[in-house]
Parts: sequence; C-alpha cells; structure tokens
Amino acid sequence: MKKLLKLDVSRSRHLGLGQIYKLEKKCQRELTLSERIFLVHLGSTQVLLEIIFHSKIDFEVVKQEEKAHKVRRDVAMHLANSRKVLVLASSCVYKDKLPAGILIDLRQRKTGLGSILANHKVITSRHITSIGCDKGTSSIFRTYNIHCRGSVLAEIIEVFNTDL
Repeated sequence: MKKLLKLDVSRSRHLGLGQIYKLEKKCQRELTLSERIFLVHLGSTQVLLEIIFHSKIDFEVVKQEEKAHKVRRDVAMHLANSRKVLVLASSCVYKDKLPAGILIDLRQRKTGLGSILANHKVITSRHITSIGCDKGTSSIFRTYNIHCRGSVLAEIIEVFNTDL
C-alpha cells in the first residue's frame, strides 16, 4: 500500500527552502539536488529534465480523453532511446480557457502543454499547490496550476521517479 505524504503549499506565494525542509522531515530523508530543483521549478518539465539528465527527453501521451469542457491526459517522459520513465504526469486542461490554436496542438498528442503554450508564445504563470513523497516508491510529486489572464488553464500532477 502506498504511503503518500503531502504538504499543502497553496497559500505560499512561492515554494522555498522552508517547505523543502518540512517535506524532508515528513519523508524522513534528504532530497537530492535534482529532486529539489524539480519541486520548485516553474517552467517546462521536459526542458528541465533535458538539462538535469543532459539528454533529449521523449514525451509520450499514454492516455487522453476529451469531454465537453476539458481534456484529461496522462503522459510519460523518459530518456531518449530508453523506456525508463522519469516523470509521469496527469493533467486536466480546461478547453474554454485555452487561447486559440492550443487545443488543436493538444489533440495531436505530440508534446506537453507547457511546450505548446511556449510555442504559441502564451504568457502564463504556474502556482505549485502541493508537494509530497511516496514512501513506498521513494518518488516525489508536485501539483500545480497553470494560469493565464487570471484563469486556471490546467491542473497538473507530476510524479518524479527518483529510483534512477
């Protein structure tokens, strides 16, 4: 059975060292440098992984469902030429909040929402709402929202595989 330890950081303006220390105390282990960077990073996860692992990162949409008002998708990011999954992400994207053209790219299932938004030069901000760890797998996770013009475009959960 999974033992998830979660720290609500939704009231914080930004994630800082204090919250990282609290999570380490809850998880009873010191996080690695790459885990700490992953938790606080507010840009594209795919680009961050490419920098951390000095390698191209392949992006795979594992599942995608479209309903009247939202798109739910599960994706996996792994090192190029490897099936070793680095990050599993689940997202809920609100279709009526998306700028024009974004939904077309999302339906193609070729890349992540962050990359699509960057390619369309959409100005967004991200707000991390919680961080945590799974003591059973020793993976860490974070949840965050992507905002644009005062609206939440998407809610995302990312799990970082630390067993590398």
